[in-house]
Amino acid sequence: MSDITMIHAPQKRVPFAQEAAGALTILALGAVGYFLYPDDLAFLTRLIGIAFLVLSLDLVTGYCGVATLGHAAQFGVGAYAAGIACIRGVTDPVALLGVGLVAGTIMGLISGALITRFRGLPQLVLSIAVGQLVAGLANKLSWLTGGSDGLSGIEPGKVFGVFGFDMYSRTGYLFSLAVLVVTFVVLQRFVRSPFGLMCRGIK
Repeated sequence: MSDITMIHAPQKRVPFAQEAAGALTILALGAVGYFLYPDDLAFLTRLIGIAFLVLSLDLVTGYCGVATLGHAAQFGVGAYAAGIACIRGVTDPVALLGVGLVAGTIMGLISGALITRFRGLPQLVLSIAVGQLVAGLANKLSWLTGGSDGLSGIEPGKVFGVFGFDMYSRTGYLFSLAVLVVTFVVLQRFVRSPFGLMCRGIK
């Protein structure tokens, strides 16, 4: 009896299928939170902030293999930069988002240039040192950061000149949710790009 060779046609991958599924899941969960917990939107907005931290930490540690325990330093620098810019006259929320992104990126490049020279335990210790250094500077430079009292007088303008921030955090929640979806899609495309595959290969 002759052998029969089965040839399976390659399955076609639907473009952006995983990105769309993830984005829809985030939007669905966001809608549940918006309608079921309308009085807790400020708290849910903070949870979205933690989600940003988790996504970026997953990229750095999970995909690139860089162990870090001081990842919040980039978030702190970005937040302070956006807050200071708002106090100094930059009130557009999208522009403030860009300011925070640039400041956090610069901080990441500076700390990454040092941390990535080492592996394992020294890398972890250095990442902790960077985080503590940034926290210490934030407290010492009280004339700029407000010290332990934090920044005051932050009043961002309307999103796209239409949607103003209110005491119920509706606009803040929806704006944060939209940025989270965009960030998720961008990071998903990044890890599947040639550079992202190279980072995974180096790991």
